[in-house]
Amino acid sequence: MRWCALKNAFNWFIRYGIGFIVTGIVLFMALPYLKLALSSSILIIATYTYSVIFMGIGIMLIIMYLIIYTLCIREKKTEVSLK
Repeated sequence: MRWCALKNAFNWFIRYGIGFIVTGIVLFMALPYLKLALSSSILIIATYTYSVIFMGIGIMLIIMYLIIYTLCIREKKTEVSLK
């Protein structure tokens, strides 16, 4: 498979992964202020859940990109050794 072509197609994984992680961190940092402003514990639990989900998606995207990047490097090495 052409991993390097796939890597170039999925460069946006890094940008979106960082965006998801930053969004999750911002939501997590907003929790103390939400506890003061909101009396509903359901909204606080939902905010915490969303922050964890966003950070998880971001980490997953970055790990997937790193796997594709590693496979691309291996593909380049095997092409050089075959020539």
